[in-house]
Amino acid sequence: MAKLPVRANDKASKPTPADLQAAGRLRSLWDAAKNERKQHGQRLTQTMVGDLLDIGQSAVSQYLNGEIPLNYRALLAFSEVLGVPPSSIRADLPEQQLGVREEPVPYGTADQWADITAYGQQVAAGDGMTPEEYADTHSLKFKRSSLRRKGLFDRKLSVFYARGDSMEPRIHDGDALLFDTSDTSPRDGHIYVVKFEGTYMVKRLHQYGKQWFLTSDNTADPKWRKPVPVEPGDHIELVGRVRWIGSWED
Repeated sequence: MAKLPVRANDKASKPTPADLQAAGRLRSLWDAAKNERKQHGQRLTQTMVGDLLDIGQSAVSQYLNGEIPLNYRALLAFSEVLGVPPSSIRADLPEQQLGVREEPVPYGTADQWADITAYGQQVAAGDGMTPEEYADTHSLKFKRSSLRRKGLFDRKLSVFYARGDSMEPRIHDGDALLFDTSDTSPRDGHIYVVKFEGTYMVKRLHQYGKQWFLTSDNTADPKWRKPVPVEPGDHIELVGRVRWIGSWED
């Protein structure tokens, strides 16, 4: 997606003392959230805010450092990414004085739920499955507040269904797998939807030395009793990290 430049009037506006105080609170909340998520193997990046605002990472950094006054649109984006009410960052903007609704959204409103596309395409928890030419879709609803606490954005999420038993007891045949298509950096011990040699499967990644291996949780499966090394030249693609299998996968 092309990044739009920061509006000229934002750059030209000199931060006021209130702007600088808001930037200080924002930076404190940001650093605390980043450290907390890191402890749980989760990410908090400036790109997440940039995607919401259609701006580059450098502009997000300027908001965090108080170089650009935090306007209402940027305030809502940071609030969404951090999972905190806007007023915890600042409460003095004109839009807030007009009684604009605060986040988090009250229970029972439509905005509280995110519709995540679930594909009829099955992903093997055993032998690989050839991708379908097309797949029926429906949607599953997840609470936006839960997604935000995990640093997830609904437009980056998809659902496949497991088939097979090689990932038992964590994944059973027919389980819905919520995975994050923006999280494709390999992490030792985590579960991924993998496209391997043209077929979809769900496997756990392990690293021994500099070598990566695909493993299955069910060691009784004769085809996956031993880890399978990922060799140079293998056609392997990490489609996304699995984050929910009926419960959160950290």
